[in-house]
Amino acid sequence: MTTNSHVAHSPSYLKEVLRRQILARRRQFAAGMQETHAAHPGGAALNSEVAGVAGLSDWEAASRSAQERILGLAQWQTARQVLLYSPVRGEIDTRLLFEAALAAGKQTLFPRCISPRAAGYAGCMELAPCTGPEQLIPGSFKIPEPSPHHCPPLAAEQLKLDLALIPGVAFSRKGERLGYGGGYYDRFFAANLQPCCLFIGFCAGFQLLDSLPSEPWDLKVDAVCTEEEIIFFAK
Repeated sequence: MTTNSHVAHSPSYLKEVLRRQILARRRQFAAGMQETHAAHPGGAALNSEVAGVAGLSDWEAASRSAQERILGLAQWQTARQVLLYSPVRGEIDTRLLFEAALAAGKQTLFPRCISPRAAGYAGCMELAPCTGPEQLIPGSFKIPEPSPHHCPPLAAEQLKLDLALIPGVAFSRKGERLGYGGGYYDRFFAANLQPCCLFIGFCAGFQLLDSLPSEPWDLKVDAVCTEEEIIFFAK
């Protein structure tokens, strides 16, 4: 019989406690985040001109710095197929990267979630290429996703990711990831291995911790990028 003490020390319980704490802090961090920023990554560019405007929010400044770190990576510059995400609820922005990827001719993929209700089983995820912000529309969880009418998903044999930016609640300096609890990224990449892909956890500095509670099925990343630093881990 499982005791209350065992439950309180289980990875799943510790994850949920930590998830609540960090998301509460992220809500404060994103207090200056404009509605247009949350809508989809295709709004006005978050570039050096914008960064020069007085009153730049913490979220805007962190997003700009983190994206510029990615743009400076040799792995980004040589990548042909990349995975981004649409930022919501204080996640670090990806719009500069989306614009840069399109300008460089990279095939740019975004995740599309199929909810448990629609799928009839545990929720699943697929990746679809986008060629412009107008193709991102609110999906299963009101997160901007590739339009199913204009962006068909890639088949397994078409997936040859070179670099993937992975969102999360938190990451550790050991490459561990704390997600939102749905398991979408975990299940997708367990079934679609990408051995040549550089998986980068993308978050604000306060979301990077020394260690995290982890379980065998949790997706691990090869690097973590914040506005302050990029850390690489040995594969």
